Amino acid sequence: MDKNLFINADRELLYRAIGNLARNSAEAGANNITVIATQQNGHLLLDVADDGPGLPEKAQESLFLPFEGSSRAGGTGLGLAIAKEVAHLHGGELTLLRTGPEGSAFRFELPS
Repeated sequence: MDKNLFINADRELLYRAIGNLARNSAEAGANNITVIATQQNGHLLLDVADDGPGLPEKAQESLFLPFEGSSRAGGTGLGLAIAKEVAHLHGGELTLLRTGPEGSAFRFELPS
C-alpha cells in the first residue's frame, strides 16, 4: 500500500461523494465496501467496490442522471449524480467499472 498518495481536493465534497456511493451500496444490501486508492499517469484512481447484488439494467441506463438513476423505491437518484458532479468539479470523472451479482465497482479518476 502506497501511503504517499496526495490529491488537492475539497475534503468535504469528496467525503460526500464517497459517502453517497457507500450509502447506495449499503442500501442495496452490500455487506462489504472496499475503497482502494492508486496513482497512475498523474491521476489518483479511487475505486469503491461492494459485494451487493449489482445494479438493475434499468438503473444503469440513467445511472448518473439526477432524479432518474434510482433503482429503489423512495430513492431520489441524486447520490450518483452528485458524486459525478464532485468528480467533475475536481477536473476528474466518475465511472461504473463493473456491476453484476458479485457486486458493483465505481472509479473516481482525479488529477493528482
